Amino acid sequence: MKKYLIYLLFIPIVACTNLIKEEDLVQSDGKTFSYKNNNKLVTGVSRSKTEENIIKRKFENGLITSITYNNLFFPIENGYLNGKVIVANKELFFKNGILQKEINNNKVNYFVFGIPKEFNDSFLKLEAYDFYNFFNIYNNGIVSSSMYKDDKVHINVNFSSNGILKEINIQTNEYTKQYEFIENDINLGHLRSYKYYIDGNLEGLSYEFDGINHILYNYTKGVLNYTKFYNLNINKIMSYDYTKENIISYYEYYLENKQIKTIGYFDSSNNKVGRWIYYYPNGNTKEYREYINNSLAYFNRYYENGIKKVIGTIDIENNIYTGNIKYFSPEGELLYIESYNNYGELVEVSKNITN
Repeated sequence: MKKYLIYLLFIPIVACTNLIKEEDLVQSDGKTFSYKNNNKLVTGVSRSKTEENIIKRKFENGLITSITYNNLFFPIENGYLNGKVIVANKELFFKNGILQKEINNNKVNYFVFGIPKEFNDSFLKLEAYDFYNFFNIYNNGIVSSSMYKDDKVHINVNFSSNGILKEINIQTNEYTKQYEFIENDINLGHLRSYKYYIDGNLEGLSYEFDGINHILYNYTKGVLNYTKFYNLNINKIMSYDYTKENIISYYEYYLENKQIKTIGYFDSSNNKVGRWIYYYPNGNTKEYREYINNSLAYFNRYYENGIKKVIGTIDIENNIYTGNIKYFSPEGELLYIESYNNYGELVEVSKNITN
């Protein structure tokens, strides 16, 4: 009885470890794989190794269904990456090689063509591409490129050997669009850049992702009008407007409700100038500053209910208080005054005073 039991247990182990030598395979129609010796569709696992990479491919009925690449598992369907990939404690979800969703520390981010959905919905719309009439295939059965062409448009799409979208290039008589996607493990599937050209000049919206910031550019005939930054780590949106001569307008937003967080101005040397206003998430003013000659700033700080809290002057270059700093209660009553010398040293505190 024990012999039979051992034999029954051994059978599924052999079936699950059906190893395939890649040199014994042949592609029968560019997408399915057969054995060279008997033309049967392949079911099993192949392994290959280079100096840096270990690659394992799983086949079912001639179709590749997954790739394990240096301990990363890629589910494959119809020649494209489809499903969940776990990378650096993040869960990434793909459809047809395109990143759709990311779960990181229980936070869920949704993507449209590799761009965070919040950012995309506000600033950038990308059309869908599902009409190719020509395909190239990697030796492992994954779609490597596809192309569509008629008298109006020429579209080329390229994929990595793991089924991840790499590039989209669109050319018409009116414009050229270029999309480039990231393949590395840390930012797998994110859109790296998007560029839009008319007559060889950048026009309208362009986009870049540097691994932390999603950056949107706006051009007119190759001239930059403004940039917008969406920072993944600190969840905020920043915007720079270059349309005013010698002055750059700066805007910062709370991502949660798109409420303005900061408004201010830079000069051509990137110094803060003029009026800067900082806001609470509810829209009330948090702090008001007026920059003078890039050295001093007068400021008013406020409680969240709008009552002034502290007023005074800051030495910008040395980041120290100077002169008299007045402190107020939440009811608006003057509590005390701190007096500082030109070195930022506190020299006197006055209490029991009236406005």
